[in-house]
Amino acid sequence: MLEYIHNFPLPHDNLTTKITNIATFLHTLQTHITTMQTNNIQAYTMHTEVFGMIQGVGFRPFVAALAHTLNLCGAVYNQSDSAVIILNISNNITKDSMHNTEVALLFYTTLFLACGHTIITNQTTDYRLLDNVLQKATTLLTQLHLPKHAFIQSLQYTFTKHTTIHKTHHFTILPSKTNTQHTLQAHIPLDTKVCESCLQDMQNPHSRFYNYPFSACVNCGARYSILTKLPYDRKHTSMASMDMCAGCSKDYTNLHDRRFHTEPISCNHCAIKVCFSTYKYVNNTLKQSTQHYDIQAIESLATALMQNKVILLKGLGGFAYIANAHSKEALQCVRSIKARKNKPFVVMAALSTLRKIALLTPYLESLLTSQYAPIILVPKHPNYNLSDEVCSLQTIGIMIPYTAMLALLFQYLPDDFALIYTSANNKGEMIATELHELQLQKIMEHVTELSILDYERIITNRVDDSIMLGIDIPLLTHISKDLVSLQADNTDTPHTNHTLLHTFDLRAMRVSRGFSPLHLTSSLLHFKTLCVGFGAMQKSSLAFGKGSHIVVSPYMGDLFSPYNIANFRKNFDFLSSIYGQPQVLIADKHPHYTSTKIAQEVAMQYNIPLFHIAHHHAHFNALLLEANQSNGVGIIFDGSGLGDDGTLWGGEFLSGDFKQVKRMLHFKPFMILGGEQHVRDSKRLAYSYALCNQITPLQTFIESTYSIQEYQVLQHMYNAKINAPLCSSVGRLFDIAGFILGLHTLEYEGQSGEMIASYVLEYTYNIATSIKNHKCYNSLLQTLIAIPYQPYPFNIEKGQIDISPCVLAMLQDMQKGIDKNKIALRFIDTLAYCILESLQIIGTDYGLFGGGVFANYALCMRTQQLLQSKGIKAFFPKLPCNDYSISIGQLTFLQHIL
Repeated sequence: MLEYIHNFPLPHDNLTTKITNIATFLHTLQTHITTMQTNNIQAYTMHTEVFGMIQGVGFRPFVAALAHTLNLCGAVYNQSDSAVIILNISNNITKDSMHNTEVALLFYTTLFLACGHTIITNQTTDYRLLDNVLQKATTLLTQLHLPKHAFIQSLQYTFTKHTTIHKTHHFTILPSKTNTQHTLQAHIPLDTKVCESCLQDMQNPHSRFYNYPFSACVNCGARYSILTKLPYDRKHTSMASMDMCAGCSKDYTNLHDRRFHTEPISCNHCAIKVCFSTYKYVNNTLKQSTQHYDIQAIESLATALMQNKVILLKGLGGFAYIANAHSKEALQCVRSIKARKNKPFVVMAALSTLRKIALLTPYLESLLTSQYAPIILVPKHPNYNLSDEVCSLQTIGIMIPYTAMLALLFQYLPDDFALIYTSANNKGEMIATELHELQLQKIMEHVTELSILDYERIITNRVDDSIMLGIDIPLLTHISKDLVSLQADNTDTPHTNHTLLHTFDLRAMRVSRGFSPLHLTSSLLHFKTLCVGFGAMQKSSLAFGKGSHIVVSPYMGDLFSPYNIANFRKNFDFLSSIYGQPQVLIADKHPHYTSTKIAQEVAMQYNIPLFHIAHHHAHFNALLLEANQSNGVGIIFDGSGLGDDGTLWGGEFLSGDFKQVKRMLHFKPFMILGGEQHVRDSKRLAYSYALCNQITPLQTFIESTYSIQEYQVLQHMYNAKINAPLCSSVGRLFDIAGFILGLHTLEYEGQSGEMIASYVLEYTYNIATSIKNHKCYNSLLQTLIAIPYQPYPFNIEKGQIDISPCVLAMLQDMQKGIDKNKIALRFIDTLAYCILESLQIIGTDYGLFGGGVFANYALCMRTQQLLQSKGIKAFFPKLPCNDYSISIGQLTFLQHIL
């Protein structure tokens, strides 16, 4: 886990050391100090530079409190990329003082334990002292406020001997220093859920934080969303101009207080102002009718929600629309405002209420209430009773109130209250951080009254909510040990993600609040200079790479609007200010991707070399990195991306390594009549597919819905091959299957896949009900993977997979009145068998699965189960399988060509 240096000849004046693991480090430290004493060195300074998640998490306060408890002298301070600990140690020992060897060991042992590390020692003579220190450190931890989110990634230290004993007799936190050195080991502090201690303060009438919506301490609250630069100090946040009251100043400087050096500290006496306003149209003029402040603002907000009003709320990382999840009228208003006809809403409620809405497990509940507090997609509970406007699928996205303000709001709502929580943004844009970005006049066209809760602290970095997939085969191991056999056993293979420093418990669908900027470390990485990957056009991200480290930006949406493009540039500038100006860039080969164009502009501006990589090779590389492999076979299914042959790919079986890949098999291409701008017209896609594959019944059915002129134009495109690029995309095959199943217009990306997976889950619900199976998470997923496979026909010839027989059979089943749910399952099983037979043709027993199509839990679960039954192992990434990970894969290509 930790990487360090090892170099120790004594007695030299300056000794710089790195270590391979914590126990070795502590043992080596013990040896060094003993040698110092043996050589009669009376005084020395130990200078330690620590890297990792050590800013904004209470690391310096803990170091200071620990040193004070142990009567150690010295200092600690932040740098732009690290924290520095200075210990001044004398070898003059009195009968009342602890032996210096033990006190130094105790200091570092306690520090590692407090930062969540586990220390395992060998039972040998050399480690007996360390075993004794471990016991004392464990006791010491109970006396101190722990930095719960701190993590030490690496450190290096230097001993310097002195001819005279150092005169310093105290330990202090020194002002931060801005160093010119840039390293990707600098972790940007992340926003985390309000902690239980702060919630207790908010409920205490005698506390300054009683009913205060911004209560925070070293273990919780806003960090990245209010940060302007590193080192992480109050002056480098959007609270720089806000003065502390006497009480907060006292807590901030009190070594024994939980808020010691809490940079965003504030309370009711120096409060961040909150305002609740209501707007109405009076005589065709938008007017503000009411205003309430502070706790009255929260009470008014709760009242408005219970009156089924639509609220615009400024959250942690941007504005959100919230409304009563039981009110059909309120939810229809939100849909009208967002031009969001069908896309599901996320539900926020207390955990006790979520248990009645969704099928949960203790493991899922622990993740919902963790410091990250993500959105988790889970199956609906059989007794789900929210408005149909929330979500028409069999799954539901859920989350808990994760900020102090939201927790306070729920104190004024009924215990079983549930609300929808969705980003406030203009169509196609990222979450808004300022009211003026939302065009209130246009919003008011859809509602008679709009209430807004705003506060004065500026959001410097927009942050959307992270999303995790909570329905998956790997999750079953957290529920029942009896189900371990359902998974591929990777214990005897190298195909795990153990080299990545940051891994997820669940598969991530969106990486943002609480997780990003995301730090990855792997032994497969060896960047010689600072490189940047510019990602793709959709699910955009930036990745900075140097040495063995990669830092990935938060999710930044699709780059179709000027607003999102500006945000993309802003993130590039912000990360460059922290990690330095990149020396090499890499982007997608697609010349029309906005991310590629931005990379070209940056390359010209700074005279930096720019390289390109094909979209699906980048997908493949991201999988190799996470699976800790240097080569392999990748199954990459997505919407589309420019392939090496100039056509649109998206249903590929690739074999190769980070540097080059070979296209082994792929789905049979068909024309996209009218080009990529028509990929959301599922009827046109189905018609194109019918023409290309001579599926006459489908062609005839669709022509009956077109005018003669409409289908003749499409036929002309097909015959002349004008504006009709070839596409092998499985994402588009899902859209065609969705059309046959009744989804004729696509509102958002992945809608057909979500609908088909939902049909499969509904089919599973029905089976579980018919056999009187207990309706719980475990039994539902067991039923889903136990249903016998019944694929439709397909062909594999000359390296191409042709599922036109499947498409025809689906149409015929629909016309016969066969249950949609069963047809959907058979389509999923057909793809699973296509994958199985393709891997058997290639001759591999291990496959890596990536691309946005594999966000489909039904496809993943059925495929993994089928492959395992045939002795083939499958790797599904925990990092997003969609285009968010493209920037990571781009970088891994770059390091092999420089």
